[in-house]
Amino acid sequence: MLNDFFKLVDNVTNETSKVVNGIVNESSKVVNGIVNESSKVVNDIANETSKAVKIVVDETSKITGNTVDGAVNIVNNTMTGISNVISIPGKVVNIILEVHSWNSQERLEKKQDEELRQSLSIQFPEFLNQEEFNRIIHEETDKIIRIKKVEISQALINLEVYSNSRISTWCFTLDYNDYGILTGKVRISSENTDSSMPKNVSLRISERLNDILKNQYILPPDDYEILLAKEPFEVKELFENIGFHNVTLLEEKYEKLPHFIKNYKIHSITIENCKYFDKDSYFDSNSSVVISYYLQED
Repeated sequence: MLNDFFKLVDNVTNETSKVVNGIVNESSKVVNGIVNESSKVVNDIANETSKAVKIVVDETSKITGNTVDGAVNIVNNTMTGISNVISIPGKVVNIILEVHSWNSQERLEKKQDEELRQSLSIQFPEFLNQEEFNRIIHEETDKIIRIKKVEISQALINLEVYSNSRISTWCFTLDYNDYGILTGKVRISSENTDSSMPKNVSLRISERLNDILKNQYILPPDDYEILLAKEPFEVKELFENIGFHNVTLLEEKYEKLPHFIKNYKIHSITIENCKYFDKDSYFDSNSSVVISYYLQED
């Protein structure tokens, strides 16, 4: 009986030992597996981290290189720009001085032209003499009851008119002297800039004059200012095509032209002595037309 009991104990002990050994062995396997897998994970993480770090370093190197190159280019361009800017002020000052000098010269020339115009006595054409001119003026001004007085000196008309209230008067002038000739163009000067009377009176007179002039004279191809912007040879052709018989080109030579004036730019156009004409101004087809233009000597 006792022997059986000890056998049972031995069996239990053996089985328990097997179980314990099995558990230990399995636990060892699990632990080893965990350690091995953990080692793999750690190695993988280390490898991936190493790769990532390398990529970051490479990209950073590229970016840094590009940034440095870009910075160098920017610096170079900036220095070039600064160098250019430093040289600009002198050029700008020279151009400003040239423009100022040229504008002053043009203003003086226009003043002299106006003085010349006023100094010239008008030469009436045979078909529209002084007497006929005076008759037209009086016929048109007599129709306006507010006109108090009319005085005519050659082609200059001085008029005194009543105000609307008739309490006071004011004056205006109509000047048909176009550089010594009668073209139909009028220059108006008035003490009362708010009144339309000077313009209305001039339109009445100009219509009468132009009805006579157009039967004997011809019109220029365009306004003075528009023709100035064209080439001299083109302008000559335009005048000739429209019927002017005496058209001349005149060179104005300069040792050095300003930067803003090009060769063959037209300086002036005169029909007889007349400058600043309109396309509605009438001229004799035999009038001398002179087209002067700038030319820099070689």
